[in-house]
Amino acid sequence: MSGTIEIERNAQKAGRTLLVNDREKNIDVSQYIGLVSSFKTSSESLFMEFNTIESASSAFEALRENNVRVKYAYYKLFIKITSELDKLTYDQIKDAVRGSIDANILYFKLYKKDDRLLGSGDFTIDRLGDLNNLIKKSFELEIKGIPLKFDIFRFRIKKPVTV
Repeated sequence: MSGTIEIERNAQKAGRTLLVNDREKNIDVSQYIGLVSSFKTSSESLFMEFNTIESASSAFEALRENNVRVKYAYYKLFIKITSELDKLTYDQIKDAVRGSIDANILYFKLYKKDDRLLGSGDFTIDRLGDLNNLIKKSFELEIKGIPLKFDIFRFRIKKPVTV
């Protein structure tokens, strides 16, 4: 395959929280620079939150080099928008939300149908504390003289019911 570039599929966007499978190895968390907090779940998963994306990325690479299963932890939220959306663009709304929320937004998506905004969407952040601060919050903005009301909820995936 000379002359072609291979892109890693399913490459995750770096965030400030790592999720580590700590079943096989006991990870010494004190060795990682920028670690703000860590906790272990009952299933032996270890969450490590860092002060910067750079610190988290360094720890991610170090853990990978030691053959530890690690990935970035994401927290997804649902957003509902009340307003006349026909007069605004996707990017205007996205930029307004990004500028109004005090969290690191990794992914942002507004739902569309027939090239029209539906008034809802989702976004993904990288810290549990930010998720807890944003759940069930509302805020209002004005873009180009058009008032917008935003309601934020925990993103829930409906699982099919089996009989």
